[in-house]
Order: sequence, then structure tokens, then C-alpha cells
Amino acid sequence: MPNCDWGRPCDCSDCRTDRFPIICTHCGFKNILKVVGDSEYKMGRKGLGDYEFTYPGGTRDLNCYHCSTVIPGVRYYDNYDEESCRRGTAPHPST
Repeated sequence: MPNCDWGRPCDCSDCRTDRFPIICTHCGFKNILKVVGDSEYKMGRKGLGDYEFTYPGGTRDLNCYHCSTVIPGVRYYDNYDEESCRRGTAPHPST
């Protein structure tokens, strides 16, 4: 349950935004992507309300933020998390 609103259910844009990493197979850069979901307020069995978030389905092609290589079939996203991508200018270490 999102609760950045002092312990109460919240559907602010930060709570509705899902961020996820995609590693570029060419340069190893960790692209951080984000998608903003839709929210719906629901009542639970015990009478407590909560927000449920849903996110668009499907896939999109991604151009790596660092090297511009096309990465096909990435989970649907709205945009890069610019701040995270700018901070992560070093390639992701290989394991």
C-alpha cells in the first residue's frame, strides 16, 4: 500500500510511477525507465481503503541512453528516469 501521505493511502505521481532497469547488451549501461500507472480506490474486506495501480501492457523499442543502441521488445515505458540515467554514466559491471 502506498503510504507517503502520512500512513494513509496515496495515489500521487511518485507512488503511481514504476521505475525499472534495462541493461544495454552492447555497452552494459543501466537504463532506468519509468511508467506512470492508473489508480483505482478500492475497499478491502475489513473496510480499509487502498489504491490499486495498473500499468499499460505491451512492448516498445528502447534506444540506450548511453550509446543509442536499439534494444527491441522492452516492457512498455513512458520515458527514461533522466536523473538516474545522468547519474549512472558508468557502464553496469558485468557479473
